[in-house]
Amino acid sequence: MPDLDPPSASVGLRYGMIIALAYPDYARAYAAATHRPEADRFQHEAMKEFIAAVPMMAGEEGADAALN
Repeated sequence: MPDLDPPSASVGLRYGMIIALAYPDYARAYAAATHRPEADRFQHEAMKEFIAAVPMMAGEEGADAALN
C-alpha cells in the first residue's frame, strides 16, 4: 500500500474530526479499540497543518457547523 500524500491525509483527518465532533461516543469507542503506534513525523506535520487550516469550533453548534 503506498503512503498517503499530504492532501489525502488532510482530507481524511478532517473527515475524522467531523465524525468525532458529531458522534463522540463512536469516536471514543473507536479510539479504545484501535491500536495506535507512536505518531511519526508525517502524522505530526499533518496534525499541525490541520489545526492551522481548520478552526476548532466549540459549543452546541460545533458539530453541526462542521457538517454543513
